[in-house]
Amino acid sequence: MKHKYLIALLAFYLFSFRVEAQQTPAFRGIYIDSFDDILGNTVKEDSLLQYASDSSFNYLALYDLHTINFSNSTQVNRLASFIRKARETYGISGIGAVGESYSTFANKIAPYNSSRTNANEKFSVFNLEFEFWTASSVNPGGYYCTQYLQPNGCACDSSGGFKFFIENMHKIDSLATVQELHQKHT
Repeated sequence: MKHKYLIALLAFYLFSFRVEAQQTPAFRGIYIDSFDDILGNTVKEDSLLQYASDSSFNYLALYDLHTINFSNSTQVNRLASFIRKARETYGISGIGAVGESYSTFANKIAPYNSSRTNANEKFSVFNLEFEFWTASSVNPGGYYCTQYLQPNGCACDSSGGFKFFIENMHKIDSLATVQELHQKHT
């Protein structure tokens, strides 16, 4: 009798695991450029979210967050409302903040997340976008060179860009750990 019970319990466990694994949706994300032109416009927000939902996207990476004034409660509440609507109304579970440096996440995104009491209003991913391999950006006179590499004592070339990227990635990873953002995707 004990063996039958053990076999039944094992079969139930394996079946439950298989069903759970089958129900886990595949990760499917989309980058949203010019998000600052969408935020606060209900028609554009709903159109974007409906498209993402209809296309089975479960992750949005939001660009142009640097244009949001995180000291302005109206703008912050619009952002929170958008993120909550994406999750609760459209079923989009992952919302990522895209930035070019650690300072964006440390000074804007993490404090925003910490200020929200509703988990559905928080970013779930910190996404560093820094194309250190793009010569026109990292070479002398390029955007990354003047904005990030020179001020941080990095060479204005791809190796200096990579150094900056890795240093920022480590800092952002630590910040994400504090924010409890590490998620397991299958």
